[in-house]
Amino acid sequence: MSKYNLDLLWNERLFNIEYKKYTNKDSMVETHYHLHYEIYYQLSGDRYYFIKDRTYHIKEGTLVWLNSEDIHKTLSANQSVGERILINFKRSFLSEISNLQVERLLKTFNENRCVLQLTPAQKSEVEQLLEKMMIENKREKDAFYNQLLFCELLSLQQRYMNEASKEEITPMSTSPKHERVAEVAQYLNENYSKKITLEDVAKAFYISPYYLSRTFKEGTGFNLINYLNYIRIKNAKILLETTDKMVIDISHEVGFESTTHFDRVFKDLEGMTPLKYRKQKIII
Repeated sequence: MSKYNLDLLWNERLFNIEYKKYTNKDSMVETHYHLHYEIYYQLSGDRYYFIKDRTYHIKEGTLVWLNSEDIHKTLSANQSVGERILINFKRSFLSEISNLQVERLLKTFNENRCVLQLTPAQKSEVEQLLEKMMIENKREKDAFYNQLLFCELLSLQQRYMNEASKEEITPMSTSPKHERVAEVAQYLNENYSKKITLEDVAKAFYISPYYLSRTFKEGTGFNLINYLNYIRIKNAKILLETTDKMVIDISHEVGFESTTHFDRVFKDLEGMTPLKYRKQKIII
């Protein structure tokens, strides 16, 4: 399923909260980044959570928040079953609040920190609030009360981050495999504009292409070349929105040798051609 198809589900919905009990057989769709924001809370069990270029070990009482278009995927860990609560929302859900206050509430989404292990007291506070939000979400009559509850959750998130220690903020996986995967992901983020093949990356890390491909897939849930393409398209979108460079020049600047290939990958992920994307943004 493409990112575009995922966003089709969100054309009319500004906010949703859901509970899910899962097994280690459950997995996110292959392509996973979207235009809305996301908050993930681990109720029980544990998972690995790959976000942008690193893997976190998510345990009971861990809170995760993702900015729009952050590449991410959850992966099975040690427990056979677990529970999580997922919130997806658009910025416009907070439209009745002043822009200044919205910027304050969403501040943590723009920082280089996105995972927090809650203390027992914080865990209890957040879970009570999430339970109220799920009950209110089912009523579907007036979203205003849920907006207030959600603002409280965002405020608590800000407070907890300010009070947290470094260990609580970054419960990263310390397995050698995940550390190597993080190095590879960071390498791709730094070199996406160059001509890169699986063999080139394997040579840079002194490992075989087969081992690299398998390890990267196991550690992130993403095919290495697909992950590279997501990074390229994200940066291409920035250039399409902020410059008047020609599409052919942008395609080369973000690492595509062929404009035809660039158009095809862009349309698969965004549901439209690069030129149409630019025109749409100009209209907006």
